[in-house]
Amino acid sequence: MSLLADVKTILLVDSDEEIQKKFRVAVAKSTVFKLAKVTDSTIDALDYIKDGLPDVVITDIVHKHGEGTAFIADITKQNLAKIPYTVVITSSTSDSVKDMLKDFTHFQFSKDKEDFSADMVLRHCEIMIPYFNSPTRITQTSKELAVRITSEMERRDIVRSHVIENIANKLCTGGAFLGRKYIIECLVVGCFYNGDSELKLSRDLYPTLYKKFSTNKPNITSAIELALGNAWSKTDEDILKQVYPFPVDPERGAPTPAEFIRHVITDLKEELQNLL
Repeated sequence: MSLLADVKTILLVDSDEEIQKKFRVAVAKSTVFKLAKVTDSTIDALDYIKDGLPDVVITDIVHKHGEGTAFIADITKQNLAKIPYTVVITSSTSDSVKDMLKDFTHFQFSKDKEDFSADMVLRHCEIMIPYFNSPTRITQTSKELAVRITSEMERRDIVRSHVIENIANKLCTGGAFLGRKYIIECLVVGCFYNGDSELKLSRDLYPTLYKKFSTNKPNITSAIELALGNAWSKTDEDILKQVYPFPVDPERGAPTPAEFIRHVITDLKEELQNLL
């Protein structure tokens, strides 16, 4: 039984003929996906996204015609009624680029892994799209679907997509890219914190960031403070209240990193309780 109510269209952007062949075969067997277009040109793909609005974009980041990372970032900049679910499949890239892409894509697959298959990518999309497209998001999704998403990696990816779309993308953090990245990471990690004591950033969240980003507490704190300061000075007040419906000290003008992260994590845990 399919988890999708109707057939979803796929735009495949890849110059690898073997990958194209694998996806043509996989989609031909699928009852829930249709391969709407295959191209190796990111310019052609972006035009198609503007005109045809596919449900899913599957793309490499290395292309004969066009630069892949810029293409992926450009998708989010378009004035689209609906952003397509974006999956990266790639054979080689630096860890820093992979990390950057997490803020613009919804999942990444490595072509070089032995268990990689086009069928696996389609199955992933079938599971994730109902969450991604549901107006009420995860809170009212069927229990059947929640049960089928069993691995922590899958659940973390759903939470990350939710945090990026419903929190990070709504806050005008300006050029505070590091602060934005740290906020996203803290919220995702914090959602899965199940300790007996009250959540503490320096003890329970920051060590993960130290290791992942090769940084330290002062750098993390100052980066998040800058991002929140920008957000509270540049974001529409009504949107701020949607993201953070809690009082803020008028003298500071913005919540502290600890206030923001703890309050938002509490809300996220309640909203995403079926997954955590």
